[in-house]
Amino acid sequence: MNNLKIYLKLYLDFFKNQYNSTEKFLEQRKKEILTYPNEEYGLIYFLDKEKEYVIEINFSLKRLAYFVNTDLVNDEEYTEEDFLELLKNMSFDSLISKFSEYKGE
Repeated sequence: MNNLKIYLKLYLDFFKNQYNSTEKFLEQRKKEILTYPNEEYGLIYFLDKEKEYVIEINFSLKRLAYFVNTDLVNDEEYTEEDFLELLKNMSFDSLISKFSEYKGE
């Protein structure tokens, strides 16, 4: 995976900016991803009206998976170019907007 380091930097920047993550957390997550790039990694987790919302990212597949109460509700795979663009422009609000139809909004 030739763009893993670019993806990783953008992913870690997201965590740093959106969650104010500590350097220790960021270094641990970086090490995990470099060791196991084929795994799913959490991107967003929140509870709302007794529902659990989770977004996971897979760098090898260039995929985002959206779950509501552990049920897969949306699964998006991207081209190399689109995945890079997604990571560059990713924000908490833009990612959770996909859940609006499951929240009854």
